[in-house]
Amino acid sequence: SARVHLDGLYTFVETYGLELIRPLILGFEASIAELEGVYETALARVDAAFGTRTPNGYQIRLRARALRQLGRLEEAQRTLERAAVLDPSDPFAQVERARLYLDQNRSADARTELQLALRTWESADSDYSYAVDARELLESTAP
Repeated sequence: SARVHLDGLYTFVETYGLELIRPLILGFEASIAELEGVYETALARVDAAFGTRTPNGYQIRLRARALRQLGRLEEAQRTLERAAVLDPSDPFAQVERARLYLDQNRSADARTELQLALRTWESADSDYSYAVDARELLESTAP
């Protein structure tokens, strides 16, 4: 399993003092926890990674997803606002904001975010999974 390999990476970091890769390992652990549906752990791991360096867009989105899944919608919104500061045109963050808006019963705002994301992906292959998911989500929010 991936966890066994992560344990080996921690041993590697400890043995050779490679603290620079610790945030990456924490990020991997957060991703695994999210996939397993263990959102408290995902949040704890991504927050630990935040504490060691400036988070990247993926980590911010992962944090927001975990918060949203835990029902902590206001915190998720603040986290996604941080993503917008880093890259206002990030289509992945736009889709995350759309999902949050749907959880907040803000369908019109969700549609706007999805349309922005799809505009970025308009030249993507027709089977590009992120664009397909965004189109399906947009269709499900039709008034």
